[in-house]
This record gives sequence, C-alpha cells and structure tokens, in this order.
Amino acid sequence: MNERPDYLDYRLDGWNLIEAAAGTGKTYTIQNLAVRFLLERRLPIRSLLVVTFTEAAAAELKERIRAVLGTMLDAATGAEPASERERLLLERAAEAGVPREACAGLLKNALSSFDDAAISTIHGFCARVLGENAFESGVLFRSELVKDTSGMIAELGMDFYRRIFYAPGPKLRNAMAEAAGITPESLTGPAKLKAAHPELVIRTPLAGTEEEAELILREAESIISELQNADLAGALAEAAPYLNKLGNFAAADAPAAAEAALRKPDTAEALKCLSGLGLSVLETKVKKRLKGTTPEEVKARLAAGPFRLADRLAELVRDYGNALKLAAAAFIRHGFEQRRKRENLQTFNDLLQEVHHALHAASSPLPAVLRQRYPVGIVDEFQDTDPVQYEIFTSIFRPPEGTLYMVGDPRQAIYAFRGGDIAVYRRAVRELEAAGGRKYTLTANYRSAAAMIADVNTLFHRHADPFADPSITFPEVRAPEPAPALLRNGVPEAHPLRIIRLPDANEAECRSRTARAVLELLSDPSLALPGRGESGIRPRDIAILVLRGYEAELLAAELHALHIPAVFTRTGNIFDSEDARELLTVLRAVASNDVRRLPNLLATPIGGMPVAAIAELQTERGERELAEEQTKLRELQTIWENGSFIEFFNALLTARQVRKRYPALPRGERKLTNLLQLGDLLEQESARRGLSPAGVADFLAERIADPDKGDGEEYQQLLETDREAVTLMTIHGSKGLEFPIVLLPGLHLGDAEKRAELFHNAGGKLEYDLTDSPEGKRKAQDERLQELLRLAYVAVTRAKHHCRIFWGKGPKATAPDWLFRMREAGARGTSPVQALLADPPEPQIPAELLDPETAPEPPPFYRQDPGATLELELPPVRLGIDSGWQFVSYSSLSPQGGADTPYDYDEKEQEPGTPGELPDGGIFAVRGGAAAGNAWHRIFELADFSAGEEELRALALPQLTDFGLLRGGEDPEEKLKLTVRMAQDVFRSPLRGADGVAFRLAEVPRRERLSELEFAYRFRSGFTTKQLRRLLECYAAERFGLCEWPVWNRTVSGGCLNGFIDLFFRHHGRYFILDWKSNRLGGRSANFLPERLPAAMAGSFYFLQYLIYTVAAVKYLRMRLGRFDEAEYESLFGGVFYLFVRGVSPDHPGRGVFHDKPPYELVRQLEELIG
Repeated sequence: MNERPDYLDYRLDGWNLIEAAAGTGKTYTIQNLAVRFLLERRLPIRSLLVVTFTEAAAAELKERIRAVLGTMLDAATGAEPASERERLLLERAAEAGVPREACAGLLKNALSSFDDAAISTIHGFCARVLGENAFESGVLFRSELVKDTSGMIAELGMDFYRRIFYAPGPKLRNAMAEAAGITPESLTGPAKLKAAHPELVIRTPLAGTEEEAELILREAESIISELQNADLAGALAEAAPYLNKLGNFAAADAPAAAEAALRKPDTAEALKCLSGLGLSVLETKVKKRLKGTTPEEVKARLAAGPFRLADRLAELVRDYGNALKLAAAAFIRHGFEQRRKRENLQTFNDLLQEVHHALHAASSPLPAVLRQRYPVGIVDEFQDTDPVQYEIFTSIFRPPEGTLYMVGDPRQAIYAFRGGDIAVYRRAVRELEAAGGRKYTLTANYRSAAAMIADVNTLFHRHADPFADPSITFPEVRAPEPAPALLRNGVPEAHPLRIIRLPDANEAECRSRTARAVLELLSDPSLALPGRGESGIRPRDIAILVLRGYEAELLAAELHALHIPAVFTRTGNIFDSEDARELLTVLRAVASNDVRRLPNLLATPIGGMPVAAIAELQTERGERELAEEQTKLRELQTIWENGSFIEFFNALLTARQVRKRYPALPRGERKLTNLLQLGDLLEQESARRGLSPAGVADFLAERIADPDKGDGEEYQQLLETDREAVTLMTIHGSKGLEFPIVLLPGLHLGDAEKRAELFHNAGGKLEYDLTDSPEGKRKAQDERLQELLRLAYVAVTRAKHHCRIFWGKGPKATAPDWLFRMREAGARGTSPVQALLADPPEPQIPAELLDPETAPEPPPFYRQDPGATLELELPPVRLGIDSGWQFVSYSSLSPQGGADTPYDYDEKEQEPGTPGELPDGGIFAVRGGAAAGNAWHRIFELADFSAGEEELRALALPQLTDFGLLRGGEDPEEKLKLTVRMAQDVFRSPLRGADGVAFRLAEVPRRERLSELEFAYRFRSGFTTKQLRRLLECYAAERFGLCEWPVWNRTVSGGCLNGFIDLFFRHHGRYFILDWKSNRLGGRSANFLPERLPAAMAGSFYFLQYLIYTVAAVKYLRMRLGRFDEAEYESLFGGVFYLFVRGVSPDHPGRGVFHDKPPYELVRQLEELIG
C-alpha cells in the first residue's frame, strides 16, 4: 500500500517553509499546493501569486500548473480516468467540503481565466503591482525597463577614470593607482556590488571623495620624501643576514632594490617594492634560528628603523585605491540617477525598491490592497531571495490574513553574484518559528538511482558539518523506488559516486585524466544505462561541470584531441572565451591603420594563415601576396571607417572565408558561434554609443579584462549544436538539470582564500570590508568556503546514475579538502578556512567511494561504435554532398536555375521592347553583362549616397578599371561620366515606400545601411518547389499577371538558405530592402516606365528573390528587436525596392523603380514552408 503523500496534509494558512533537497519533487509539490488552494479555499486563479526567479522557470511553472489543472478537470468530470495523484487531490478536496461537481466548476473557471494567473518572476510581479496600483504605490509614470545595468556602470566608470587620469597631474598619481590595482574595470567594483546588493554595507574609515584621494596622494609624496632622507638601504643591509627571502628577491638584494626605487619613486614598481619593505612584512621574514641573537631582538631593532614609513606608504597606496573606488561609486551613482531621470529608465532594483517603499510608507493602503488581491503566495527558489524581496513578501502576506509558502533548498544557494542572500533564508527560519509557522521537509529523491542517493548521504549526511555552516544541515535522503545505478555487465554499481584522488596531478593533468575517463566510459562495452535496452554509453549521456567557463574551453580541447564530440551549453560569459581575445587581436590590427600589425591578424584563426605562409610574406617571393593582404586590410579599414561595425564585420568574415573554414577547425562550431555572437554584441554597443573603431576595440578589451561585468542573457555563450556530444557547462548553469553521468574535475580549484570579498556582519547585513581587517578577511573566506561547498552539492546532485569527483593538487581551502579532511569534527569552533590552512588531518575518504580504477584500457581515440565487427563490407560509393549541409540560394532555387553569385546581373536579358528598335543613347547603350553588373554593384556598395561628383568619380574609376569596363572600343572617359551621372541620379531620385512618403537615398547615412548583407539559415524541413509554386501562384498572378510557369519540380531535402541582400537600410524608423538591377531592358528608356517593370520582374522571377529576402529580413529584425510579427511588420517594414539603375532619374520620378510590400500572411506562410 502506497504511503499518503505529505503534501495532502500541509496547512493552507499562515507562514510555511518547505525545505526541498535536490531531486525531491519541489515543482511537483508546488503544482499540488496550487490545486489544493484553488479547490479547498475556492480561490480564483488570479488570487494565487506564484513567484520564481527566472523568466524561463516562470514560463515552465505556468505551463505545468496549467497542465495539471487540465488533467484535474478531466478527472473531475469523468472525461478521463483519474490517476493516483488526481484521485487523492479530489478526495482531499471532498474532505474539505468541496464535492467533485464543485471541483469541476472551480477548475473550469481557473482554466478559462488562466491568462490572469499571477505566475511570474519577482520583478514581473513588482512591475504588475506598479502598473495596476499606480495611485496606491505613488508611481504614476511608465518607464523603460533596463534589465542589465552593467554597460551603463562600465561607461560611467570609464568617464570617471578619464576624468582622474587623463587630466594633467603628477606622475605619482598614476603610479599610486597602478600599484593599488586601479583599472577602469576595478574602479567600478563597489558600484557593481551595490547594484547586485542594494543593502550592502561598505566598511571603511574613508570619506570616499576625490579631495580625500588628493590628500592621500600628498601624504604619500611626504612619506616618500622622508624615506629618501632616511637610510633605508643601510637599515636593510644591517637586517638582511637575519631575514629570509623577501618576495621576488633575496634579503641581500633588498638594499639595492630600495635605492633604485627611491631614485625613481613615481612608478608602480617602485611603490610596490617600497610597500613590501615595511615593518609588518619584515617581522614575518625573520629567521627562526639565529646565532648570537634572538628573533625578538631582531624585531626590536627593526622597529627602531625607518620601516614603519614603508608600512605607512603601503597603507596609503591601499587607501588611495579604495578612496578612488568609493569616489567612483558616488560618481557612478550620481551619473546613473541623472541618466535614469533624463531617459525615464527603470532597473530591476528600482522595481523592487519602489514596491518596497510603497508597502512600508506610513499609512500606505498598498499592503491591504495586495493582501485582498493575493491572499495566498508561493515563492519558489526561496534560497535566492534578497532582503528587499523578502520584506515585500512578508509585508503582503502578513499573518493571520495572509498565507505564504516559501519553497527552497539552502544547500543550493549559489547565486550570491546575482543578489541572492543566504542570510535571508536564515532570517526567514527564525521569523517563521517566532510567528508560529510550520516547516516541512522533502527527503524522497525521485530523480537519482538509489545507490547514488546512498553515496550522497555518505558524502554529506555522514559529515560532522557538511557545509561549514551550523545553520545548514543535510537530512538523510531516501529513495522511494529502487532505481538502479549505472550497469556494469548488467549489474548496477553498488557505489556510483567515485572519488578519484590525484594528489600529484596539476590542473592540466586533471583535465587530461578527465578526458581519458570520458574515453573509458564511451569505449567500455560492459557499461549501460538502466532502461535503455542497449549496451554502451553515448557522448550525450555525460556532463562535465566546472566552476568557470575557461575550464570548459580547455577541457573541450582535451576531448577534441581524443575525437570526442563536446558542446558548451551556457558555459559562461562570451567575453571569457579565447575567441573574444582572437577577435580583439584582429580589431586592434584593423583599427590601428598600421600594416605592421597585419601578421598578428593573419596568425589568428580568423586570419587563417599558417605560420610558414606568414613568414613567406616577408621574403622576396611573398612580396606580391603581402601587397594583396595589405590591400585587403586597407579595404577593411575603409569599410569600417566609412560605414558601420557590422558592415566591416561581415566584410571581414567574407574576406577571410571564416564561415567556410571554421567548421573544419577543432571546436569549429563553437568558435564560429562565439564569433558571430561577439559580432552581434559589438554591433549593438557600437550603434548605441557611436563608437569609433578604436572605441570598439577598447570596449572589447575592457570586457575581456572583466568578463563578469555583464551577466545578462545576451552575454551567455550560445549553444553551437544539439548533436550527439558530451555536455560542458558551469555548475551555476547546471542547477535544476540532471544528467545520467556527471564528471567533476575542478572542485579542488575553487580557493576560499581568494576572491573572498563579502561577509555578513553580526546584524546579518552583507558587508564589504575595505579596511583589510583580519576579522573581515576571515569571515569573507569562511563564507566563500560555504559557497564552494554548496556548489559542490549542486554539482554532485546533478548525477542520476554515476558521478566522479577528481581531486588533484591545488590550494588548501577547497570544498574537497573540507569534505574529506574535516569529516569527523568540522572546524571545532574555529574558522573553517583557518582550520584547513593550519594543520588539517589527512584525507578521510570513505573506502566505498574510492575509485577502484578497474576500467579496461581504452583505445587511443573515440570511435562512434566500439563494438562494431571488424569484418567490414564497403557500401556502394555515392558521390555527392549530404543535402543536410548544402547551401541553397534564390539563384539555384528559382525556376530559371543558375549559379550563385554575390551580385545580380542579366546574362540573358529580358527584352520587352519592340524587335528591331535601336537602343537609346547614354547609359542605355553601355554594354551589360557580368562585368557591368559587378562593377556597378561594387560602386553602390562603397559609395556615400550624399557624395559629390568628384568623390563618386574617384570611387568609380578603380572599380570600372578592375572589372575591365574601360577597355575596348568605347570611350573610357565617357563611360566613367555616364556611370557617375547614373549613380547621382539613383541617389537623388525620389522613392516612395508603402506609406507613400517620398525620400531619397542621399538622405540615408552610412550608419543606417547594411550593404551586401549575407544571411544563412537552416531549412526547417524538406520541401518541394511544387509547394512553393502553389503558395505563390495567386500572388504572382494578381501582382504580375504571371499565369504560366516553366517546369519547376525540385526537392529540397535540407540544408541552408543563403543569399546576399544588396542593401538593407533604415529611414525614419522604417526598414527597407533594396536590390540594384543593371538590366538593359532592350536599351530603351520606355521599357523602364513603372507600368512595364512588372513584366521584367516576372520574367526573371525576381519576386521569388525578394520574398526570400523579406523572410530573411523578418528573421533578422526579430532577432535584433526581440519581436517582429504582423504589427511590427506593418508599422516598421517599408517594403522592397528594385532599382533598375539605368532608368532611374530625378527628372522622371518612378522610372526604373519597382516597389512592393508583400502581404504579411504570405511572408509568414513562406517562412513556415522554407524555414
């Protein structure tokens, strides 16, 4: 007989806390609670507030609650047999006095009004509160919501940096700043911490003003002067025999180093040297065994020397850096407020603060209003709550009127960098007990194998203090069902959690050992996952979880060397990738206008030139190729300087054939995905801030130096592929997921001694200590260790059937050190980190968890099917390319067929004119064909549309020459004049979009243009051209009178749709597609009249081309703007222009101009068909 589920007996009033261990059905419990509230308390769906902490989680939770309401309604009405869960919930409702018929009505009402359900993020809820309760909250105006403020903080920080360090001043100012570690990035440290933790307390004796920084600078000058007058070198010479090594030099070399530093003290190196010679440092360097004296006597003599001055100089360097950081924080805060008010901006923190203020204002009606509207609240992922959020919830759901469920797991509190505060969880537990609330615990793990659950219990439950935090314990988790672990020869492993001790292995050796472990797993035919029905482990069964994104990159290289496919899944910040650094090298080379940097560009994977070929360029044999490469570099520089970043970026990818070459490189898919994402982000920043080429390079350099500046979704690396591959991701990114097999190679690299900045003071407030006090440092290190242990718990509990922890050589204060050295007694009342650093016990790894290392020797490389027979039968040879990877363009897709070309021209022109007519003179008589089309396209691509005659002439001459148009019998000067006049006519002729408003291309600046915009996107599925024809027949007949089609019967089974849009531009907020057509149309001006152009468009099936381009444009705009559906299409898309350039003239408006805006429904259907 099954046990009665606990959730049926949870109270539906007051304050309640559900502590849910990993895998114990937290979301399932929330669904059931929602059903119980709707039925037993007869609440409408809009009265139930459910809050979680990411938009993705909110969307998933909303769909899950909707789904369970649907199945409950089916069960209540008898439409479907009730499951055990539905039967129990309906019986519980009956016990509460709600019969099945009433349940059916309540469920039907909940589903019919489900769009009103308040299931969202906390920020979404606050935005809703302010919008619906403007009067009660006192917030009367709508603002633009800014999700990520890191870019604005960085920009203001750079402004402050320039203000301080670009102004005239003593050299010592810059030296002090450099010695204190001040950079444009580090200056914003306190400001970024305040943005993540608005309640943060900064402990400092400093006022934090620019004036204070100047006073510190003057005192430093005075101290240096005193040191120069003191005999520092002599004092060091006397002390040297009694001292051990001082930093990077021997004690005997200290006098010379001090003299050199005092001769030129206005450098960072000198200041660091002198700061390292203070009394506090030297006392720690006194030898323990001395002849003729004692360490105490030596220390007394040192105290009488000038070394206290060096100590004071070290303090001043530190204080100078901190004073600047605090002044920068005030500057950023003031600048941010000004910009926020000026541009009517609102951040996530603003939403929270405004709701918090409105709830706590004297005599505010808002708490009562919200309590009436939302009598019940459920907060998911409660361990990630911050103080402001917690106080919002407790204000609304104050007992006895309010009912609040807080659901979370303190062991999974790992998002402090996003504002999560574990102290809030501790506070909630205390206040819950004081208010007579109830605490429930979920301990039945439905996710992992029973043996895996037992091993995790061994690791955490049987540890004296598993999280180095007495307030967080680990209850023994049980397995409700005997789910098997990884199978070996058909038998489940008894202990699937393995500790692989590698005491002498450095970081690189641990990575190599991890990659070999993956190879062993994939190559061992005796292994299998339970329930699969086949032997062997697949790459996608394995996840490798790391602390930092760069570790995943290095592991990917190790795996690739063994031919093992691997994929990064949200591995971390895109700026923390090797590809960002490679792109920076390229941008520096292009932005510098210095051809000497050309070899740097060529040596990157983007440049794609082997080292030997680069060396060849420097020889006489390579002079010609060097000149060609220098020309390419200058062309890229010109495109960037005269156009936009994205124009340059696309030209770079084309010039270096990046899209063609990268897939063949190691981790090529990852690298190409990263590169394209970086290009998109840099274009956004360049357009937003109007950055010069050097400015774009500087921005990228700043973000590489501090990749954690932005943690918004757009900065997370995108997934390059979903094929069969090992998953690589950060532990932070893995939370909430599960994997059959998990490998953990880097837990021992997380050092609690380092990157420890924040701690909670006695009042529970988060504190940032700038005084370098031993107490503050100790507390920060202890809390960092606690966070690393929680990360280890999250990582281990991602595994369903098997997990391996690799523990190599590393720092002393790590999660594995605590878990395996301090199992019996914990820290015994002392600082956990100090207990590890002092004299920790030898590792006490439970014997059953030690890896037996019995795996068979794997092959040297991974091959997809290790059990395949060696008796091979060769399949029939098929010549061709997998259609799944072919590129299809308009040219090859159209009924006329044809080769793909970057430019469009007529090889076989349509001649709608009367037979026997002679062509008109001027531009109509100029020969057509590929050369003219390509040359004119190039001119239109490079031209400034507002340029004068001389500038256009200078541009056109080399293009006509390069394409051979100035040779032959025609007068070259006349042809040049005609070309320039044609371009001027095109730029000055009026064009009318769908709104009927006339404008000229000369009004379109280069920053609003994308020339030769290349697109490539995968077909959603296969289709036939018959389907295309059926879709387009009515449109072609109505718009062009096209009733007869040639034979057009082709199957497109897959691949990518690829093409180049001649010009994509924006004018007055509307987006347009434009295609240049060099067709002669019989050489008669009458054939360019508006009424004759549809025949030319239909004859060449150009309408198919621009419909494909329109689909590509819609996809592009949807990607850039976030949404581009019918409303945006009608208001923002201006349509398509085909300019038959020979006929365009400002004297004859409309001649040579074809315009159309296809119906949105047609575009939508075409997108559905082709991808």
